[in-house]
Amino acid sequence: MNRVKHSLLNFLGTVKDAGQLTAAQSKRTKLNTTDLPASYLALGKQVLEPGRYNDQFPSEHEQIKKLDEQIAKYNERTEAEGSGLKHQRKAGADNSKKTGLLKTTQVRRDSVLKTLGKIASFQTEFQSI
Repeated sequence: MNRVKHSLLNFLGTVKDAGQLTAAQSKRTKLNTTDLPASYLALGKQVLEPGRYNDQFPSEHEQIKKLDEQIAKYNERTEAEGSGLKHQRKAGADNSKKTGLLKTTQVRRDSVLKTLGKIASFQTEFQSI
């Protein structure tokens, strides 16, 4: 009976440890997939502010500038050149295409900002921002 009790307690301890390990892995996954990218994005936006750190991150600032120009271009809507259905369909198709390109460009911009924030997070002068 003592052996059975010992085996049962050992098994329950193992289950408890497995549960704690799963909880820790879930926290780590959340940190890596949600919390850190959001923090890197926020830091990247602060580093990008006009006139701040342009000399330290020139390529990232240039990438963001080009992406902002593309975003402004994709935000412009195409008006139908005529009143006919053909013209309205063409304008609608152009606007749909621009919407897709706009979303893609915004995701690329956020990606550059996250990279900028990640780089900045490892430099001591940015740890107080």
